[in-house]
Amino acid sequence: MNIEELSVKYIVKRRSIDIILNDEEKRVRGFLVETHKHEELLKDIPDGYYLYYIRHSDKSLKKPSTIENYVCVNFYGYFLTETKLDIKKDGYAEIIKWRKLAPKRN
Repeated sequence: MNIEELSVKYIVKRRSIDIILNDEEKRVRGFLVETHKHEELLKDIPDGYYLYYIRHSDKSLKKPSTIENYVCVNFYGYFLTETKLDIKKDGYAEIIKWRKLAPKRN
């Protein structure tokens, strides 16, 4: 499955985020995937992409705060990216800036 096919099945929005990971600031581009069909999504990840979980802050359901390998509490959505993030098993990357990107034009 590719991103275009994924966009038909799920709500997929282009995003750019600035994160702090292992004490380094980094910009990552990818896609916010909004679904509660976790098992289906895992089967549909396009080749060359990595799936991470986004946690929202305790203070706001609308403010993403971290990217992690797995989130159970304060789940915000999924982040799909071609960039492999070196997040330790119980670690996370802090989101310091979250940007919407315009849809790609043909």
